[in-house]
Amino acid sequence: MLTNVECRSAEPKDKPYKIYAETGLYLLVNPNGSKLFRMKYMYDGKARTYSIGNYGTGENEITLAKARQERDEAKKLLKEGRDPTLVRRLNRIQTTTDQSTIFQEVTQAWLKKNSSGWTPKHSADVASSFRTDVFPAIGRLPLAEINSVMVMKLVLEPIEKRTNFETAHRTRQRMSAVFRYSAALGLVPREHDPAGRHLLEVMQPVPPKRPQPAITELEPLREMLRKAEEYPCHPTTKLATRFLALTAVRVATMSGARWEQFVGLDGPLPVWEIPAEQMKGETGHKLPFTVPLCRQAVEVIEAARRINGQFPWVFPNDIRPQKGPISNNTVIFHLYRVGYRGKHTAHGFRASFSTIMNERQSSMRHIIDFALAHVPKDEVEAAYNRARYLEDRRRLHQEYADLLLEGFPSAFELLDGPKR
Repeated sequence: MLTNVECRSAEPKDKPYKIYAETGLYLLVNPNGSKLFRMKYMYDGKARTYSIGNYGTGENEITLAKARQERDEAKKLLKEGRDPTLVRRLNRIQTTTDQSTIFQEVTQAWLKKNSSGWTPKHSADVASSFRTDVFPAIGRLPLAEINSVMVMKLVLEPIEKRTNFETAHRTRQRMSAVFRYSAALGLVPREHDPAGRHLLEVMQPVPPKRPQPAITELEPLREMLRKAEEYPCHPTTKLATRFLALTAVRVATMSGARWEQFVGLDGPLPVWEIPAEQMKGETGHKLPFTVPLCRQAVEVIEAARRINGQFPWVFPNDIRPQKGPISNNTVIFHLYRVGYRGKHTAHGFRASFSTIMNERQSSMRHIIDFALAHVPKDEVEAAYNRARYLEDRRRLHQEYADLLLEGFPSAFELLDGPKR
């Protein structure tokens, strides 16, 4: 074991030589008389050297005890999967005083600029992803100092280790957007995008999505829905489940339904006018969508108004109804409790509607696609056809509702059923 006496008495020779301490630490003695503490370590399958400092007791020198302490701290970083040399470099960079080029500051400006075109939920999700996964690792670094190794090792690989591969890819895309925004402002060269698409070559691919489980035969579907409505739960959950089954909209679209979106409920042509931000799609390319309502869906809305009319949402959260809408998972977990985990999910109502109605109305396949908001990429054609097929879709939804709910109790009777 290396001692202070050995460190002090070590004399220079014609060539540099090392005096080893323990577990990687050694003293390098150079011909000019300088004595430097170093540590050997392996990272990412490669041998590396960690520079600790000059031996001595002066203001900018390192004692043997301090060298051992820094060696232990470096080993702790290695156990966490972090390169101690890179961590020290990052810590030094973070002392910069030029806030205009700090990644976190520029990202906040990018978020502010873009959030006006996003839904509140999407804005919150994007901001949260930066706060959780990006800012703690590289948020205080200047843009120009961030490279692809940092992005991959410090941000994306930790996300991949949680097996959140889709999250890792979304995070890369968002970081890349920040760097492109920075380049447009002249803060970095245009080619400086360390989170660019070249990282896809080393990132874990997103596993293919498995189809959502769905019951696609009418009688088993009716049996499942009957069980779901007889099972003890909050009336709002039962109404939301029936409404999903009737309209075949996406769960997130249903949860955001507000009273003012429903038009003509007391007339012959009731509709649900869904705003663009409530629809699925890329930001800036979403379109509003109109759902023609069958009479059973109108009944669900009126029943919901009886218990939820004082809240902004048709289907509010059953615990804090004044704070927000029903969770996207409420109907899913309700179906799980009924016994349909792995057999049918809330999103599966869309497949149920599509399969059953395509079998009955095969000539209307393209209209059924429109009923599911599967629209052409051309926005003009999409808007035109949505209006054009409105009454055809109304007939489809009514036929489906009559098949699905034949013999079922009215929506108002669901208000008085068994509760959890």
